[in-house]
Amino acid sequence: MSQTADKAGGAAAEAATTSTARPGPAPGKTPPPVRRARVHRAWFVAAVTFVTIVGAAAFRSLPGLLIDPLHEEFAW
Repeated sequence: MSQTADKAGGAAAEAATTSTARPGPAPGKTPPPVRRARVHRAWFVAAVTFVTIVGAAAFRSLPGLLIDPLHEEFAW
């Protein structure tokens, strides 16, 4: 009687350990593709904002950089 209980307990323990494991792909089938981590869309917004701010700063500083060459060229 104890052997029957041991067999039942052993089978239950074995089933418990195998049920938590992930099953592999069936023979002859390819495994599903691995999902890649994607970049969050907020990073794209941050990059566009950074480029816009740098471009605006360059645009605003351009007349200040060109004043001296314009003074020399046209003798103002």
